Amino acid sequence: MGAQHAKSVKAETLVPLGEHVQIVPAERLPAYDAGPAQAYGTRTVGLEESVPLLTLVGERSLFPREDAISTYGLVVNSSLLPLVAKGVVDWPEESGGTTRRYAFVYKNIIAAPLAALAQEKQQIGLVAEMGPSVALGLKPEWVCWSVLLPLARVLQDFYDKDFVHGRINPHNIFHHVDKSVTKAVLGECLVTPPSFAQFALYETAERAMADPIGRGLGTLGDDMYALGVTLAVLLRHADPMAKMDLDAAIRHKMDVGSYHALMGEELLSGPILEMLRGLLMDDPSERWGVGALLSWIDGRRLSQKQSRRRKAAQRPLNFAGGRYLRPDFLAMDLRRAPEQIDALLESGEMETWVTRSLEDEALSLRLDRNVRAARETGRSGAAYLERLACYVAIALDPDAPIRYGSVAVHPEGIGIALAHAMARSQGVDAFGQILSQGIVLNWVASQEGLLTSLAGLTSRFDECRLHMRQSKTGYGVERCVYTLNTGCPCLSPNFSGHFVHTAEDMLRALEAICAQGKPPASFLDRHAVAFLVVRDKKAVEAHLFDLGAAEPNRVLVGTLACLAALQKRTGVGPLPALATALAERLSGLYERFYDRSLRESLQKSVRDFAQGGHLSKIAAILENEALARQDRVGFRQAQLEYLRVTHEFRGIADQMDGQEIFGKKVGQQVGATVSAGIAGIILLVVVFVYMTGKSLFPPGSF
Repeated sequence: MGAQHAKSVKAETLVPLGEHVQIVPAERLPAYDAGPAQAYGTRTVGLEESVPLLTLVGERSLFPREDAISTYGLVVNSSLLPLVAKGVVDWPEESGGTTRRYAFVYKNIIAAPLAALAQEKQQIGLVAEMGPSVALGLKPEWVCWSVLLPLARVLQDFYDKDFVHGRINPHNIFHHVDKSVTKAVLGECLVTPPSFAQFALYETAERAMADPIGRGLGTLGDDMYALGVTLAVLLRHADPMAKMDLDAAIRHKMDVGSYHALMGEELLSGPILEMLRGLLMDDPSERWGVGALLSWIDGRRLSQKQSRRRKAAQRPLNFAGGRYLRPDFLAMDLRRAPEQIDALLESGEMETWVTRSLEDEALSLRLDRNVRAARETGRSGAAYLERLACYVAIALDPDAPIRYGSVAVHPEGIGIALAHAMARSQGVDAFGQILSQGIVLNWVASQEGLLTSLAGLTSRFDECRLHMRQSKTGYGVERCVYTLNTGCPCLSPNFSGHFVHTAEDMLRALEAICAQGKPPASFLDRHAVAFLVVRDKKAVEAHLFDLGAAEPNRVLVGTLACLAALQKRTGVGPLPALATALAERLSGLYERFYDRSLRESLQKSVRDFAQGGHLSKIAAILENEALARQDRVGFRQAQLEYLRVTHEFRGIADQMDGQEIFGKKVGQQVGATVSAGIAGIILLVVVFVYMTGKSLFPPGSF
């Protein structure tokens, strides 16, 4: 696929990254690929001195290790591929368009990988997910001097910086491009999620059980194990597991131990044997660390510990047509027939097998606790069977990944796997169950020792369990993916052509989308809101109620307020296309104002502010409470005046109903009023005469 793509791209096509880097899509370098991430030739421009470069271009749904980039850059070692630049490029596709891709540029100081020797000897063949089968039979002296010594120094630097590589294998260890330099160079580990591109052979059995995307970061101890496997395949002359698939190889490692599984009957000298056994110890607490390895290199001989064999039962347990003596093997197969687990538990057969055949009291207690936890939310349906299989598997093998349905993930890898599934529009129901049921917390409680590395994750998973209980905007599984992934971009479908890592990125992406004349139906969907709640909580938290409302106008109010707050907080500058697209949808908000002239004035102001790209000014006038209050008061006064006039009008109208008697009635009323007045005057005169005794008309008046 990569070669065909390279051929389909015109030779003169160049993809710029910054001012001085140009990637050449037609120049494929498949020997340097990192899983699905493909390597390409790269040129420098505008520099006095040309620097040989190579670039790894990642897949859109596989997010790089953003949080590890700065630490990687701090490791200065001639045996580690140096990072020169990184960024997002517009990558040409076979269809003729472009997509946004992550690109990591390294100084090209490497030649062929060590595994290329196996290809020359025709000893390599791809065996499922285990990776190519390699057995080189190289001289121990060369391996120790050219591979072990430089990589030990690199691992020492990793230890000092608290950095985990996650992809140590002979396909990612290279000869130096300068043939006079005999020390090997370790390749990159940033362009894909942690350990995703690592072959399962170089992982411990427990990590190999997990889906590659769900392995999680791991520890430096896992890097030490990968180094041990690398040295083993370089030294051995034959591969005992060459014909095994992934499942069989994992079981073989667990059954006989990693050293014997990898080396078989291979005979090695005492010091080399001691070193390999130390690096390949299956118990992490007994595996050699960097300090022990450097002591061995300095000539000190360390006391050798024997690998502890896993406990096996005295009699087998029958399940789904198989006979099991070991609980970890049974745990691997439970999800193949979850419908049969309940019967084993109800009959007491599994409990008897654990207590009598295995004689493992701790396992019995875990099993009882986990079964009760699985049954707390019901005992019917397919979801119950999957949940029961998951809980029982954790009890039987606490070191293994969490297995739920078709998903197998370590707690550190759940967030990465969830983000990957969402980016690929795959179902996330299994992840939703893992998060909402508190399965991770149960997994942690089932561990025999305190895992300090999971202390921070435990609190985050407890937080996610609470988020899953709410379906409102800003919560749910969308909130969880960003809580668990600090470097995950916003996965909203609105930004399928962009990588949005910050609130400022989101505003710029919305501006670019609107400038193309295709504004999204919802500027802030569930993904965008959840992303902002985690990354810039102050800007969005006050508007969550409006953003999740059922009324479109309230959603618009919340959207405008939130985007305006982001524009102000980020200082991103004018956003005319976004402001114009948003202003075109505000017609419903103007209807909140009663004064027609005020509405027209507001519309004109909004248009002017939109052309200038000022969201905050638009929000300010539409959220002006004083103006809205004044409008309401004016409307209330107008209502009262209308009622008064209406009442007066109705009174006159009632009077006008009988037009033929309207004058008579009025005359009668006037006559009655005048008569009453005259009568009153006469009465007053009579009373006056009576009280004074005087005559109203004195004698002689007539």
